[in-house]
Amino acid sequence: MSLIMRKYILLLALLFLMAGAAIFLPYKAWLEKRLELILEAKGFENVDLTISNVSLNSASFENVSIGGESQLNIKNIVLVYSPRELWNGYLRDLSVSGVTVDLRQDNGRWVVVGLEGLSKKPESNISEPLAVPITPENLARIPFEHLKFEDSLLNIIFEKGKLSLPLDLRWEKSPQSQLTYKGENLAFKFNAFEAGAESLTLDAYVNDKGGEWTGPWALKGIIISGTPIPLPLLSGAGAIAVNQGRAEIKGKLNSEDKSWNAEFNLHYDFMDSEKSTLTVLRAVMPWKEGRIEVRNVKIPFTDKAPIKIPLKIERVSVQELMGSLTGGRVEATGKVSGTLPLIIGRDGQISILPGNLKSEGPGTISMPPDSIPGDNEQVALVRQILEDLKYTGLSITLKNDKSGRLGILMSFEGNNPAVYNGRPVKLNVNLTGDVIEFIQQNLLLFTSPEQLLRQGNHGKN
Repeated sequence: MSLIMRKYILLLALLFLMAGAAIFLPYKAWLEKRLELILEAKGFENVDLTISNVSLNSASFENVSIGGESQLNIKNIVLVYSPRELWNGYLRDLSVSGVTVDLRQDNGRWVVVGLEGLSKKPESNISEPLAVPITPENLARIPFEHLKFEDSLLNIIFEKGKLSLPLDLRWEKSPQSQLTYKGENLAFKFNAFEAGAESLTLDAYVNDKGGEWTGPWALKGIIISGTPIPLPLLSGAGAIAVNQGRAEIKGKLNSEDKSWNAEFNLHYDFMDSEKSTLTVLRAVMPWKEGRIEVRNVKIPFTDKAPIKIPLKIERVSVQELMGSLTGGRVEATGKVSGTLPLIIGRDGQISILPGNLKSEGPGTISMPPDSIPGDNEQVALVRQILEDLKYTGLSITLKNDKSGRLGILMSFEGNNPAVYNGRPVKLNVNLTGDVIEFIQQNLLLFTSPEQLLRQGNHGKN
């Protein structure tokens, strides 16, 4: 057990003893001041508390505040004990309500806002990591049998984000250490990414053999915003395992119709947070009448490097894809599949690496004549062909041009029945952004369209 944890337990026991002594002391104000001085001497800063009730079996405190500029405020603390337990520094129940706990990292170590003074004491070890009570010896030192938090909130504050968890939990020491949590209206924010959930439930037990807390969790009504593609309402379930060195959260997320789903593994290292990662083992989502899939994407918690995500695109509609890229000016049929790598910066900026999609069968494509600029004979021929092209092969290469705009190179093999007696042709057309711009065709088409058509015809035979 950590030095800080042992200090908390010692001070709790002292607090309980002083509360019991109030039974025999007529001066409540004196006792309150005495408790404040004792706690401040142990490293708690600017302690202010009020004793609302003391009896042989219980004690209550209200309006407790600790800390300097940043304070930890607790509305109510209720202790239940027997005189013998109190004398030995233990109690039966500890109930806390109306507290907002802000937990943040300070020099690589998690600190409760308002309790920073504990780490400034000479005997404290600020490099000591978080110690989770797991072993029977650790658990035996905790000076109460039951713990309850209600009407409270826990904020876990990161460098660029925050997780807000309503605190409604129950903990029992024996016969088996057990933690039950239920929270509603959870919120998480990281840069432009925001997520919320209607509810979270968790049941965890100490696994004596494995030396860790383990148990199932479930999330309902997950809402995610700040993503490039709007996400539906999700739900999730999985398992958690926590020991003194790390926390592992495994789980799956699904939409109601199961068309959106993901499987992930979150690893958090208490000893070295820079080793913490979120791994997306598999994620699938519908897109443009097909679907997108990613596998084995690792997202470090602290590394500021961009994240590379290879998108596997399956049977996407050519009509939907080209419609979004060209403002609906192209009509097409058919499906394409392939791989499209993305780079996502930690600021949310998305860049496209060279990727390629290919048709899975024949289809058609129709471009309006005014979408292809130019007034020479070769350009006019291309316009005619692309007015009603029956393609047997289609390749779409996506990339960013020098100005950062999305660029697409489309390569066709096929024919237009109304042009040159339907002889087969090969064309390359560049598309940029939302405006179709004719940049390049096959070099043979520029120099001699008749020769290109003859070559296509030979290939057909």
